[in-house]
Amino acid sequence: MDGDVYVLLHEGRNAPAGLVRFHGTSPKRDPDFAAGLSWEKPVGLHLDPAGFLYVIDRAGHRLRVLERGSGRLLQTLEAEEEMRALDVADGRLYIAVPDALLLYPGTGQVYAVSGGEGPPPAGRPDYLPNWSALLSLTSPISNVRYLPERPSLLPGAPRVYRYGIHHGLDMYGGTMGVEIPYGAPVRAVADGVVVRADIAYREMTPAEWDELAARCVSLHDTPPEIEDRFRGRQVWVDHGNGLSSHYVHLARIAEGIDVGSRVRRGQVIGFAGNSGTEDGAAGNRSGVHLHLEIYLNGHYLGKWLTLWETRQLLQRLFALP
Repeated sequence: MDGDVYVLLHEGRNAPAGLVRFHGTSPKRDPDFAAGLSWEKPVGLHLDPAGFLYVIDRAGHRLRVLERGSGRLLQTLEAEEEMRALDVADGRLYIAVPDALLLYPGTGQVYAVSGGEGPPPAGRPDYLPNWSALLSLTSPISNVRYLPERPSLLPGAPRVYRYGIHHGLDMYGGTMGVEIPYGAPVRAVADGVVVRADIAYREMTPAEWDELAARCVSLHDTPPEIEDRFRGRQVWVDHGNGLSSHYVHLARIAEGIDVGSRVRRGQVIGFAGNSGTEDGAAGNRSGVHLHLEIYLNGHYLGKWLTLWETRQLLQRLFALP
């Protein structure tokens, strides 16, 4: 904004969150900006050309208004609803919360606008009963303690190198409170039937991988058939009621797992690897992780949601803090 860069960040699970400003092209932070302010679970930042910053934290339950030039706190608003997005138009502040739009016209009154403008709660992709009424899920990697801090590892994050969107949760060792070495057991998140098992998978060569990545760049898109190649060795499980799970980048598939196999919640179905990735094509064991995709009625978990909303949903489904 006006040549400066503002960043809302959380630098580690145990590190404090912060609001940082960089002047122009300088790589150094402005040490005086928003000095003395602390943030709790920040989820959103909005810059108003009129000279204000709006920061949503406390997992969507607090809004702070700051002076853009100094970072000085001007006003604080707390709400029971989860504030998910905001915008400013003609001097009015609009805040989106579940089932309503809050309007602050600048005169002290607060109006809640609701009605039939959007889908009913049961039709929203983040409506938890649609998921939890089907099944409670177990983590495919044992002893996971929390979700990764990096938003790029969540479903819905952009994949710039191939002009695509990430459809799953990347589970790397050290990012979830547990190590995930090459060959770590991967377990079914719920009871179901195997509908895909790449028993005869052949890894790409480095030249093949580079060719596919270059094709995505030239197309500014990732065609489905190329995206499937990038996923490597996979197992898909149908859990019924429109719910399915895909286990991606596997090193190998567990003995006895094939199309038509019935699996139980927590049963080992494969082993973590890096197939389909650039490292896998190079023949090394770097970049090991499990890429887990969860689908409901054909839509991946995270579609149409913000990354913060996706994180909240995953935390509830896997009972994680």
